[in-house]
Amino acid sequence: MSVSDEETIPLSIDEDSLTEMRPARAAKRQEQSKKKQTLLLIPLLLLLAVAAAYQLKLGPFSKSSGSKESQDAMPTSPKPTAAVISEHEKNVLNLDYPKLLASSRGSDMIHCESALILAWFYHEYEPLDACKKFLATPINSTGDNETRRFQFFRALFFSQNPRQAQMERFFTGTLTDPVKVMEEIISVARSQNNRAPVWSFLMGVLQMEKKDAKKAKEAFQLVNNTETSQAFGVTWFLARLGDESAMAAMNKSPEQALWKSLLQGFAYEEKNLNSFTFLAFPGEFPRIPVPEPAVLEKMGRRFRAINFAFSALAAWEGNQLDTANTLCDRAITEDELDKTVWGLCSRMRLFHGQLGKFSTTINLNQESPTILAWIVEGRKNPALSAWEELKKQDPAGSLVLAPLILMLSQADPEDLQTAVQAGLTADLPRTLEYLWTGLWQRPDLAPQVEKAVRAWMDEKKDESQLVKDFLGILSLVQALQAQDWKKMIQAGEGLKLKGSAMLEIDGLVMMARMMDTKDNQAVIWADSQFQRVSPGARSAAALMVILSMAGKVQEAHQILDKYQEIFREPLFYKAAAQLYLAGTRKDRLMRSRFFAEKAIKANAQDAEALFLIGFIQLESGQPESGEKTIVQAVQAMSQPVHAWFMRWSELESRLKRPQMALAAMDAGLRKSPDYGPFLFKKAQILATQNNPKEALRLLEKTKDAGIEEVQRYVLEGRCHVSLRQKREAEKSFSNAVKADNKNILARYLLGKTLLGNGALRPAIPHLQFVAEELEKALQDQRIPEEAAHWQTETVESMLAETCRLLGGAFKETGNRPMAIKYVKKYATLVPDGPMKDEALRLLLLLGGE
Repeated sequence: MSVSDEETIPLSIDEDSLTEMRPARAAKRQEQSKKKQTLLLIPLLLLLAVAAAYQLKLGPFSKSSGSKESQDAMPTSPKPTAAVISEHEKNVLNLDYPKLLASSRGSDMIHCESALILAWFYHEYEPLDACKKFLATPINSTGDNETRRFQFFRALFFSQNPRQAQMERFFTGTLTDPVKVMEEIISVARSQNNRAPVWSFLMGVLQMEKKDAKKAKEAFQLVNNTETSQAFGVTWFLARLGDESAMAAMNKSPEQALWKSLLQGFAYEEKNLNSFTFLAFPGEFPRIPVPEPAVLEKMGRRFRAINFAFSALAAWEGNQLDTANTLCDRAITEDELDKTVWGLCSRMRLFHGQLGKFSTTINLNQESPTILAWIVEGRKNPALSAWEELKKQDPAGSLVLAPLILMLSQADPEDLQTAVQAGLTADLPRTLEYLWTGLWQRPDLAPQVEKAVRAWMDEKKDESQLVKDFLGILSLVQALQAQDWKKMIQAGEGLKLKGSAMLEIDGLVMMARMMDTKDNQAVIWADSQFQRVSPGARSAAALMVILSMAGKVQEAHQILDKYQEIFREPLFYKAAAQLYLAGTRKDRLMRSRFFAEKAIKANAQDAEALFLIGFIQLESGQPESGEKTIVQAVQAMSQPVHAWFMRWSELESRLKRPQMALAAMDAGLRKSPDYGPFLFKKAQILATQNNPKEALRLLEKTKDAGIEEVQRYVLEGRCHVSLRQKREAEKSFSNAVKADNKNILARYLLGKTLLGNGALRPAIPHLQFVAEELEKALQDQRIPEEAAHWQTETVESMLAETCRLLGGAFKETGNRPMAIKYVKKYATLVPDGPMKDEALRLLLLLGGE
C-alpha cells in the first residue's frame, strides 16, 4: 500500500458521528475474530483427516499392489512362547522328521519354517503350502531372532535351485545371492547370541553350502560342546564330514543303524567318485537293506529314495538286475531330484538301454538322458538345441557326453574320433560308459571308435584293464555286426566284467551259441532268465531270439510285450521284427515293419533293418519296392553278412521266384567271390530249375568249401537222377550215407534209387530205417533238424512214399505179411482219392483187410 492510500484521521469528531461509528467498529472486530478462529481450525481439521485416512487405509495409505511398503511388510504372526521356541529349535537340531511334519501344519511363520526344513533336508514339498502367507515377503536379514532363523531357511532352500512349481509355493520374489543373505543373518545372530546352539548349527550348514568342510566341522562341534546330548542333525553332518566320534555315536545307537548304512553308501560313492563305472565296477559295495515300511515312512522322501538307490546298487553287483531295476524305479519315483539317486539310477537305466523310462521333457537334472531319448526317437532338432545349451552351461562336463551325441547324430568320422579322445582324457570311466551306450545304438561305428581308442592308448600309454575290456566289447560288437558267431563267443567269453554288466554279455554269448550250433545250453539259460522281472536291453533281445528259435514263440512275445516301451535299441527292435516276421500272426508283416522302422530311426543305413523291410515288402506283394530296398541294404553293408544273402535267396524260392533267388546268390558272390555256401545254394536252385549240368559244375568248386559232405553228395545224386544217370546217382547217395548214416534223406534217396536199379533187398533196410525215424518224429510232434536241408519233402509225404515203396518191395520179394503192414500204413497216411484207392486195391491183392 502507498502512502497516498493511507486514511487521514480527523483532528476532531463530533459526538453524533462518534456515536454512529461505534456499532460499526464493534461488528467489524467481531467478524475479524471469527475469521482468525476459522484459520486456526484448518490445520487441526487437516491433521484429523490424515489420521482418519491412515486408520481407514485410504488414499496414499491404501494397500495398493504397487505399494513397496505393503510388499515389504512381514505378515503378522502370533509370537510363539519360549517353550514353543525351545521345542522348535530342538526339532531343528535333531532334524526330527515326524515332529517337523507335525509342526508344518499351519500358516504362521513357525509352520512355514518347519516346511522349509522338510523341503531342504528331506525333499518333502507338500508342506510348503504353509508358506502361502509369506510369498511376497522379501528374503533379508532383518527382524528378530525367530524371523532371521525363518529367513535363513528361506534363503537356504532358495539356494537349492528348486523347481518353479516349488518356488511358487514359498516365494514369488527374486534373490540374487542367497548365500550372502545367509551370511548376513548368521553374522547378526551370532553377534547377539554367539553361544546359541541353533545358530552354531546353522553356521555349519552354511559352511557346508560353501563347501568349507573345516569350518563346518568346527561349527557343528561347537554345538556338541554346548549341548548335553548330541542332536541327530549335528551327528549326521559330522559323520558326513568324516568325524570319527560322530560315527562312533551312530554305532552305539540301534535306532540309527539305517542312517549309518546310508553313510557307508555315501562314503563308497565319494571314495570311487573319479573311477566309478558300470563297465569296471569297483566292487564290495556295502549291503544296504530295505527296511520295513513303517521305518521307511519316518525317513522322509529323500532318504527313502537314497536307501532304494543304494540297495539297488548292491543288488546290481550281486547279479540281481531285476531287483536292482525295481529298486531304482522306486527311488526315482520317490525323489528324482536328489543328486545321488539320479546319479546312480539314471546311469543304471542308461547302461542297460532303458531309454523309454526317461521323461520327454528336460528338467533340472535330466538333460543328458533326455537328449539321448529324443535323438533315438527321431526328435533330433530339439535334442541338438538342448545339447548346444548344455554345452554352454557345462563346457567341461560336456566333453564326456560329446562322443555319444556325435555317434547318434551321424557326425563326421574325424569329429567323432577327436571327441572320443578328448572325452577319454577328461574322464576315462564315464566316457567309456557313454560309448558303451552309443555302440548299441550305432554298432556300425565300432571300427571308428576302436581306432580312436587305440590312438588315445598309444598317446597316453594307457594299458589299464578298463580300456582292455572295452576293446574286447568292441570286438564283440563287430562280430555281432558281421554275424560271426564263433568270434562273438570268443570275445564274450574273454570278458570278465563285474556285476550285472556280465548278464548282458552272457545273453549275447548264449544267442551266438544258439545261432551257431543251436546249443541247448542257450535254451536252458533262456528258460532261467525268462522269469526275471527286468533284464537289460541286450539280454532281452537275446532272450527273444533264443526262445523263438527254440519254438517258444509265446514266451518270446511276452518278453516283447513287456519291454517294448522301455528298451529303445536297434538290436531289440530288430529281434522283435524278426520274431513277427518268422511267426504266423495275421498282423505279422505290419508289426514286423513297425519295429524294423524303429531300428532305422537310429541309423538310416542299418543294413539288417533294411533287409527286413525289403523282405516284408516282397512278402506284401511289392517286389519292385522290396528289390530296391534290398539293393540299398547290400550297398549299406560295410562287410558282407552271408546269412542275409542266404535268407534273401530262400525267401525268393519260397515265393516261387527262382530267377530272383539266383540273383540273390549272384549278389552275394559279387561281395564274396567263390564263397562255398553261395555256390552250393546256387547249385541247389539250378538243380531244381532243370539245369543239373551247371549245378554239377558248381558243386565241383565246393569240395573244399566246408559244405557238409552228406548235403553235397545228396545234391550231386539228385543232379545225376535228373540226367538219368542211375549208377552215378546210386554212387553219390551211397557216399552220402557213408558220410552220415543217420541222415534220413540220404537213406531215403539211396533206398529209392536202389529200388529203381532193381536192388530190392539192399534197398529195404534203408527204407525201413527211414520209416522208423519218421514215425518217431510224428509221435514226438517234432521236425528232424536235417529237414532244413530238404527241398520239397515233408515228414508226412516222405513217410507215405517210404511205406508205399516198402510195401511194393516186400511184395516183390515174397514177404506178404510185411507188404500188408506197410501198405496199410500207406493207406492211413494218404488222403481220400486216387492214392488211397490204389493202396486199398493193392491191399486186396495181397489178401489183407
